[in-house]
Amino acid sequence: MSVEQHRQRADAHAAKARRHRGRYDPKTRIERNSGDLTETGRWKRDYDDRDEEEYSWGGSSYNPSARHLRDARRHEALAQEHLDSARFLERFEEAKCGAFPPEIGTQCPLLGQLVDGKGIPGGVRVRLAEDVDVDAAVEDMRCHVAFARSIGHSG
Repeated sequence: MSVEQHRQRADAHAAKARRHRGRYDPKTRIERNSGDLTETGRWKRDYDDRDEEEYSWGGSSYNPSARHLRDARRHEALAQEHLDSARFLERFEEAKCGAFPPEIGTQCPLLGQLVDGKGIPGGVRVRLAEDVDVDAAVEDMRCHVAFARSIGHSG
């Protein structure tokens, strides 16, 4: 996923989080009771075998909008993860490409430098022209890979 795609996903999750937060009302309460309601309006335990004796029986309340708060927090966390990933890719590219002009990242680092290449297990073996500074070529390749990752390519 590219930097831009991570930022777009972060924006989408942030928008969902805002919608969920807007639906959350901390003052909303619904009473939840269990058991059977007797004629006097008190709750009776349905498993109690005593003669119709009435009990005040465990009511509780809950907030039906609380799920929106949980969903908002989840989307906020996902948005933050995408922003962190975007920043990581940007820092990675800057660390690898900082010494190069911006257009270098898009150019093939081996163009005009490669004499021979052969696929081997786990990668490729290349032979560069004799006048090529190998260390500089490797740094150029690292920049190219970092740039590719920042725009969503892998490999």
